[in-house]
Amino acid sequence: IDGKIMGSGDFNNLSPNDIDNISILKDASAAAVYGSRAAGGVIVVTTKRGKKGTASIQYSFNTGEDYRTKNMALTNGVQMMNLYNQISNGGGGALGNAFSAADIANIQSINNGYGYNQLQTVYRNPSTTTHNLSVSGGTEKIQYFIGGSYVKDKGFLNNLEYDKYNFRSNITAQVAKDLTFFGGVTLNNNITSSTTSTPIGDPYGIYAKLLVWQPWQPVWTDSGKAADYGWIGNVGAETRGDGGYIRSNYLKPVINMNLTYKVPF
Repeated sequence: IDGKIMGSGDFNNLSPNDIDNISILKDASAAAVYGSRAAGGVIVVTTKRGKKGTASIQYSFNTGEDYRTKNMALTNGVQMMNLYNQISNGGGGALGNAFSAADIANIQSINNGYGYNQLQTVYRNPSTTTHNLSVSGGTEKIQYFIGGSYVKDKGFLNNLEYDKYNFRSNITAQVAKDLTFFGGVTLNNNITSSTTSTPIGDPYGIYAKLLVWQPWQPVWTDSGKAADYGWIGNVGAETRGDGGYIRSNYLKPVINMNLTYKVPF
């Protein structure tokens, strides 16, 4: 990137708004310059530079949401209770006590017999929002490009989020005849937030469990407090952040400077 060998993480942190040119080198000359690292080819990225002229300001914004199509049809609360009663053999089977007629009637009155839908209670449509802002310009001797971007990803559960901040400043200066200076400063900050791990796994394990959670168990009480199941944590409360959260912050600054001398012949 701009003549400096970088890792995959640096390429992932590149803002598309900052890229001017991408080249792929696959011939023997690439190996001559980059050595054994070029065995599979070299990706060369040049970021944007300023151009002589008045300051140019550019801003772009985009956003979008993801929607589930349809989940596989599941048994509802009443059906599941009846299945449990058949397996429990009137309370004497492996599942212990059977559900009473009153229990089944109660679930029948909730969500048209489906019961409590824990996934529906905590699920949200994932979304991505991006802002890009840049300023460029310069004189005969000095040109500049300054750009910044912000990406916000919201996951399918609360407290599952990703924020990426990028800042880039490129300065090109004609120091003397045939001698050019380039200075680039990059600052990337990636912030990841998620729920704490639970006995049923990470956020993806939580999602899988929510699909098949017992539909006679509510997430919240009538007063809005998390229901206590006794034997396992309340996943809805976990996604709300009642059990805390995990947050990681990856901040990486990069300074890149070089002098280029053009042999005058």
